[in-house]
Amino acid sequence: MTLLDRFLKYISIDTRSRRAVGQKPSSLRQFDLAHLLVYELQQMGLEGAFVDNRCFVYGTLPPTPGFEHCQSMGLIAHLDTHPDIPSKDVAPQIISNYSGCDIPLG
Repeated sequence: MTLLDRFLKYISIDTRSRRAVGQKPSSLRQFDLAHLLVYELQQMGLEGAFVDNRCFVYGTLPPTPGFEHCQSMGLIAHLDTHPDIPSKDVAPQIISNYSGCDIPLG
């Protein structure tokens, strides 16, 4: 799977936050992306990858073989989309060989 394929899969998941809700995360849909990330982190070899009850994703990247004396790297991610930004049915523009010129939006 390419980086672009992975990105397009992630943005297809509606993670939009909701205002004035007394729960964290404000939308349970955010767990859909979190659980997918945990699965993919585990497939990549991260140790102890999990999502907590507030939708934070954690994982530990162990040292590369031969560098076991080095410390592990910890990863933490919180994920949501601002309530004012649409996050359902996103249709990104894929611009190959971008020249640096203005990109028409809409």
